[in-house]
Amino acid sequence: MSCPGPGTCIAVHGSTASVRTPGSGWSTPLMIDGNGGLDAVACPTTTSCVASDASGDVLRLSDGNWSAPEKVVPTPSAYTGDGTSLSCPTEQFCMVITGDGDYATYHAAAPSASTTSVPATSLPAT
Repeated sequence: MSCPGPGTCIAVHGSTASVRTPGSGWSTPLMIDGNGGLDAVACPTTTSCVASDASGDVLRLSDGNWSAPEKVVPTPSAYTGDGTSLSCPTEQFCMVITGDGDYATYHAAAPSASTTSVPATSLPAT
């Protein structure tokens, strides 16, 4: 779940996303990822979000529409029990990391050309 503004939040789960805006409840879940496995979302603003799934795909919300899933990191080779983590402090930069340590960074709207694998043990404890 990500809350980019007071009273405004978005949550993803499975194949769907739901939005909560000030003065209203949660929206009906909207199917955004036919592949399923959505487990992270980051919204630097109320109009810009990135969601990621357990297969290494990301989807971007722009102008009120979600993009198709785009492969940015390899599908995890082994299930570690850890989900995907995603952080987008601005609309121009995001980082996504899968449960087995593969990651990609984003600058503006395009993912980086390469991905790098880091051991999970090198990540700071959460």
